[in-house]
Amino acid sequence: MIKIRQVLLAASVVSAVFLNGCAPKVFTSKYAKSPEIQLAANVKSAQTQGGITVDMKPLDKPAEYEKPFYTQPIHVTYTPFLAKEPVTETRDNKIEFFYGRSPFSVTITNSTDHILRMKDSRVVFIDPQSEEPISPCSKEQQEMYTDMANQIPIFNFELSTWQKAYPMTTTFSNDLYLAITNIIQKIKFINGFNMEIMPGMKVSGILLFPIDPVKMTNGKISFIDMISKVDAAGNTTEKVRFDYQTSLFYRYYKLEPNTNKFVEIKEEDYNKGKINPEVYTYDKAQKKWVLGAPQK
Repeated sequence: MIKIRQVLLAASVVSAVFLNGCAPKVFTSKYAKSPEIQLAANVKSAQTQGGITVDMKPLDKPAEYEKPFYTQPIHVTYTPFLAKEPVTETRDNKIEFFYGRSPFSVTITNSTDHILRMKDSRVVFIDPQSEEPISPCSKEQQEMYTDMANQIPIFNFELSTWQKAYPMTTTFSNDLYLAITNIIQKIKFINGFNMEIMPGMKVSGILLFPIDPVKMTNGKISFIDMISKVDAAGNTTEKVRFDYQTSLFYRYYKLEPNTNKFVEIKEEDYNKGKINPEVYTYDKAQKKWVLGAPQK
């Protein structure tokens, strides 16, 4: 299972608690929840109007992160046990790029008889509590590179995590900047600009909004002014609009002591665990943690 870096920000990874003397080692489970965005109830992911089909759904992040470019090299400096001098090594690190952001998978199919020029359209998130729509991210936006610490939340989280683990290393900021820049350049963003879809063809990509999923509650994503008909001279005669209501939900996790990874659980198990967390005792014979408190 992919390591859930988002959840680690909400709940620190906890090591076993070692009791004094020869007492058994005890591990108390930790629980966390992660906000996720979804389409509102009764909203179809695939919608067709005027010969144009838009198919949009929340991005399957675990599957997306299997793509090799999300794993980037990080250089770390440390002193091995009993060594006199520090060494620098390269560590591969899977960066969960979409942490704190709301990504969607989108496919636009053009079944009209004309070229669908997306530069004439707009894709925005409309917050019912705001008068200004929010545009999706684009690799052409300079602030994604010049202000990475504020634009891409995973940058600060990764930087803090690595600095705590390897305080002697001073290259993390530069390494992470290069790593995230490489990822941005590999992602195929769909933002509505400088894109043309030929008749009978389609285009797919990622629609990424610079918004935490929690803040997308009860809003909607709109594809506005998509040209469905033109006259003989190529002038627009009809436009269509696609609206996708969104809503928030949570995934719930428990930290498993034998793997030191979070596994997904049901909400009711999460609620029970928060009140009465599970306790594990280390079994030396089996060399693993077993459920249950040590015998008194």
